[in-house]
Amino acid sequence: MPELAEVQRAAQILKAVALHRKIKNVTFFPDTIVHLAPLPSYKALTGAVVNDVGRYGKHFYAITENKQNDVKDATLVMHLGMAGFIKVMNQQ
Repeated sequence: MPELAEVQRAAQILKAVALHRKIKNVTFFPDTIVHLAPLPSYKALTGAVVNDVGRYGKHFYAITENKQNDVKDATLVMHLGMAGFIKVMNQQ
């Protein structure tokens, strides 16, 4: 399981590549172990701008604002899981 330093590093990487940038596309991969269904609100992230990135315990988060949808200040909370990672596709 990732420790605090690894979660902090993931938050730093996310902040470096995403802060004040628009989320162009969101892809959801269903969890085949826990069988979680995608929340309908994940689509609200498409077109949103990342206003802040941080860490709280072993969770890291991105606070977004989407002026195209009714969701003004959505927060995406992430956890690395047992051996997880975050994949950032940076396209100019």
